[in-house]
Amino acid sequence: MQHKPKKFYNMKLKLSLLFLALSALTFTISCNREENSEDKTGIAKRVGDSGKYDITFDDEDRDLEVSLAKDGTVYTTYFIYKEISTGNPLFSLEYSFDNSKEGWKYFEQRNALDFAAKLKDQNLSEQELRRLNFMLDQSYQDLVHEVTEQNFDMTSYSGISYLKSAVAANLRAIANHSELTGTLSPSFLVDKTFFMFEEDLKINLRPIKENIESLAGEAAKYNLASDLAMVDFIRETERDEITFDEFYSFYAPADQLHDFVEGATVTMNAGDCSGWCLIGCGSDWGCCGNYTGCCVYSSALCLAHDLACTECTPAWLCLSGCKPDHGNNRPVRFLMSL
Repeated sequence: MQHKPKKFYNMKLKLSLLFLALSALTFTISCNREENSEDKTGIAKRVGDSGKYDITFDDEDRDLEVSLAKDGTVYTTYFIYKEISTGNPLFSLEYSFDNSKEGWKYFEQRNALDFAAKLKDQNLSEQELRRLNFMLDQSYQDLVHEVTEQNFDMTSYSGISYLKSAVAANLRAIANHSELTGTLSPSFLVDKTFFMFEEDLKINLRPIKENIESLAGEAAKYNLASDLAMVDFIRETERDEITFDEFYSFYAPADQLHDFVEGATVTMNAGDCSGWCLIGCGSDWGCCGNYTGCCVYSSALCLAHDLACTECTPAWLCLSGCKPDHGNNRPVRFLMSL
């Protein structure tokens, strides 16, 4: 059977500033390190995978012991942070999640904030929090690499990300003289990263500034208000980086994303997509994933996948995320990344 050409194939994609800019971005974890922290040495880790998972982060007179356990679909991470010289524990905490529940990731925003509150109750000083943050920040990427190389259970080790987020949330609260806050990053919802708050992701503005004229031309061509505002901001700011929540706010303010995630159990089951969904719907071409309700993360790669899979073949490429062309499909309103 010969299929009629899809009208969307002939549509010129309006890849706005957002797509062009993000293709040059680098994302890094917010460090929040204390001054002269680069002089610290002696961080080490030990990883085991013989029926149980144990990791130790060492830094001078501090030791963070991490034990990871799995019971069915429930993953629990145990943390003990102590002084090496005395053996005195500074805190003992645990975090659990069950990834078998439908929409479980949407609940993690509230659960992670509750965990951050438990860390706050330990009454660690700001200096101690910065020290712990440095230990995690220096070893985390190496740990992820090692777990990947050894083909260990990545989901088990992902529990460490909640402690990183809790420490960062406490440091932000201290710096801002505010209550504990945090907005779940869309990158976690679409399996691009482990859990993190979007306030703790940073975007490098330098490559964007170097290409600002071409980006300004794209913004002017399509006259999209959010893109124009972003160009003006980049022109005027003297900063070399911004946090992801600042960037995302040009399109969907943090409070809207926060409230959407909090109410996702209703939105996900409603089977509709409200008009205020700034990115588009979860079923739109270009939205990463295929679900009801508002889209939370879009990508040019996801768009390419969706266009290649409008007939759900080949199966090896399309998988369960296929969005067949029913004649009323539409692209997302903008693409967030390459």
